[in-house]
Amino acid sequence: MGMAVFVCLLPAQEIRCPQTIETKPQVLAKEAPGWKAVARDSRHELANVTVYDGPIEENASLVPDGTRKVGKKVEEFWKLDAKSRRGYWLQCQYAATSLTLVRPASKGAASCVVTANPAMTLEGRAVIEAAVCK
Repeated sequence: MGMAVFVCLLPAQEIRCPQTIETKPQVLAKEAPGWKAVARDSRHELANVTVYDGPIEENASLVPDGTRKVGKKVEEFWKLDAKSRRGYWLQCQYAATSLTLVRPASKGAASCVVTANPAMTLEGRAVIEAAVCK
């Protein structure tokens, strides 16, 4: 009598870019004679998202597979190979700072979707309302 084997595939955990980050004041790497540097803590809005095939250090950024309109919003999407051995990485970039957040997409993730609202702009681009890989 054969034994039945059941494989349960759980959906990939959803990874979402934080909408804002807070940074500590920047400092000058080299003094500017005659000038005083003034810095403040600041809050930065999500401004851009990049998806990478493998670790971001390899610079293998992926072009979105397409764009679609959903009501007044625009979605950019990447189709991912859920069985990829290299994995995918998500980079969240923020307005007015060089700091970015990066993390791997969950194993088994099948897509990344960025939802933007063209009616509002930030640094000349449509405001990103959500960036999700799952």
